[in-house]
Amino acid sequence: MSTRPSLKWSWMVGLCALVGAPAATAQVTELIAEPVAIHEGMVGSANLAGKTTYRIYAQLTSAEDYVTAVFGSDEFPLNISTTTTFWQHGAGANFATSINGFIYDIIPESAYDSWLTIGLDRSPSSLGEEEVAGIGLTPLLTQFSAGLSAELSTSTGGSWYVLPGSANGVPDENLRVLLAQVTTSGLVSGTFNLQVFIGGDPFNEQLASLTFGAGIPGCTHSNACNYDPEATAFDGSCEFPEEGYDCNGDCLEDADGDGICDALEVLGCTDELACDYDATATDSGACEYAEEGRDCAGNCLADADGDGVCDGDEVLGCTDSEACNFDALATEADDSCTYPEPELDCAGNCLVDADLDGVCDAFEVEGCTNELANNYDATATDDDGSCSFDPSYYCGEGTVWDEALQKCVGTGSGDGGVGGLGSPCFGDFFGDGAIGTNELILFLSVYDTNCSAE
Repeated sequence: MSTRPSLKWSWMVGLCALVGAPAATAQVTELIAEPVAIHEGMVGSANLAGKTTYRIYAQLTSAEDYVTAVFGSDEFPLNISTTTTFWQHGAGANFATSINGFIYDIIPESAYDSWLTIGLDRSPSSLGEEEVAGIGLTPLLTQFSAGLSAELSTSTGGSWYVLPGSANGVPDENLRVLLAQVTTSGLVSGTFNLQVFIGGDPFNEQLASLTFGAGIPGCTHSNACNYDPEATAFDGSCEFPEEGYDCNGDCLEDADGDGICDALEVLGCTDELACDYDATATDSGACEYAEEGRDCAGNCLADADGDGVCDGDEVLGCTDSEACNFDALATEADDSCTYPEPELDCAGNCLVDADLDGVCDAFEVEGCTNELANNYDATATDDDGSCSFDPSYYCGEGTVWDEALQKCVGTGSGDGGVGGLGSPCFGDFFGDGAIGTNELILFLSVYDTNCSAE
């Protein structure tokens, strides 16, 4: 069973070659720091705005060459630096080969973790691939995993490596081998010391100390007014237009052409005389105005009597609810009220008229109301039963009351002829001593005729 020489032996032997190897033998020509993603915002749940992800490659000259180790010591220091910090994700690792590739699908931002490697950007998944191993890297990894610039310059040295025969160290179609990935908002630089097997021969190696740098400072946000497409390192200089405007200060949308962007328009009342005037409004909307004669609070502009009814709305009329012409709509008394006579209502009807004779009880006059009575009272309205009758009071001329006969009898002083006024038997027109049918017929024959003045 064959064994391979230890890595430590390999790169330590290589140090001598690094010092004494002529430049013409170089199979690795440079380190390339290539930006692979310039971030402008959120990736997954991480805000990577202003950061750039770089991949650092070793550029080889032959597809047969093989990168086996990256190393550093006090004599040949290794460093990887940024002017800010390196972004590290919790799901990541110091070496790419320790990261299961499915994590990139579940946590997309983890694909931009900062790590070291040889050849692979995830755990081995194909035949011949293997995990990167490390030795003596504690000082370097402690700093690097904390996002800090890192250096390996110990006296014992250290390295990350793969053994000859694995597919990791074989150049890709561009004759490059991936050595690291870093995400940062700063400028990147560093020195890597490489062990390369020329033509893949472990006994024909090249040791090379190469530097790299990347990050053109500038604005890396493509939507910034001063975006620099050449910049790869965000320097905080980005300038953005105000919301709704382009970089020239023009509105992105201004439908009414008033110079105020649609997104910034404020709809409201623009009439200063309106109650709901809005000084901040830029687009005229509906306005509300005070009622005529009132201010916006509903108060009268003119109210001479202070009764809360505006002068222009006053209604003149009788405001006394006891008056006959009370006007419920009247707001201002005009001395027009009329009232009923005492004991009468507004229609002239008695308030109290017990006997319904049309004379109010308060105005009734007690007395004799029989005109034939000798004590008749023309002013009396209620007969009080006091009427007295004196027969002599109503016997006609030439007659007197005969108590025995209980009738008026003639005195003979009249000139009425037989049965006439003043005769001894008034009404006995035939002089037979009796007043009967004959007298009645005679009376009826002359009834309603005029007597001759002769």
